[in-house]
Amino acid sequence: MSPGPSALPLHEIAKKYDGVDVMDGNAPGTAAVQTQSPSGAVRITVPGKKSETRPAQLKGVPIGHFIGEGAPLLTTALSGATTTTYSTPHGSQTLITVESDKALRDYRFPLALAAGSTAKVEADGSVLIRDAAGRVTSTFVSPWAFDADGKPVATTFRIEDDTLVQHIDFNSSNAFPLTADPSIQWVPWPVLALRC
Repeated sequence: MSPGPSALPLHEIAKKYDGVDVMDGNAPGTAAVQTQSPSGAVRITVPGKKSETRPAQLKGVPIGHFIGEGAPLLTTALSGATTTTYSTPHGSQTLITVESDKALRDYRFPLALAAGSTAKVEADGSVLIRDAAGRVTSTFVSPWAFDADGKPVATTFRIEDDTLVQHIDFNSSNAFPLTADPSIQWVPWPVLALRC
């Protein structure tokens, strides 16, 4: 994967929350979240059009899967679904709330990585972001999805060009709303030092 567009200059960032910058684009597909880490920044553009910020529905999500902190930073709306982004101790978590079996099954998150960085799906389903020297700097942890009854729903990541795509394999037998998660975590410097 080639590096995406460079990170936005700070004067273009609308909000900043403890290492997470939110760019409030009003046109569909222009709202973005940039996670800052000691090793650089990763920006993901969130699908949909920015809407009124509200907490995500967590019906059926087992304890420990939601790791967001505080109030939501960004909510977007798209056909049959919403996304809600929270900051986490080491990055951000975006929850996809799927309202019905008529909604999209693929959710596209364009990435902007530091120059020379690459993103690759690993055997466990996670996505590792490596810098030009091959060191892991960030990760999208293995994706998960649950329906409103707490039943796991198959979900996977893939990389297409400079875009992280989360596929959610739901059907009409699932209880809605369904919740899925792409969560990016930066790797703290002590871990980077051990991996050098």
